[in-house]
Amino acid sequence: PLLESIAEGTTVYADKGYDSAENRQHLKDHQLLDGIMRKAHRNRPLTEAQTKRNRYLSKTRYVVEQSFGTL
Repeated sequence: PLLESIAEGTTVYADKGYDSAENRQHLKDHQLLDGIMRKAHRNRPLTEAQTKRNRYLSKTRYVVEQSFGTL
């Protein structure tokens, strides 16, 4: 329900707790951009590209999390 009023083409940022095929498909179905961080799994570490992507996403998420932390 939270994502229903978001305009198409908007990036939805989320931490790796939301890393699932179901969530990514939901974003795709609603034409939202995927800003969900990737999570490593047992015996399947993140690739260098995934690690860089997570680092890139965390720079944006950090600003938002700091604001909530201040509140």
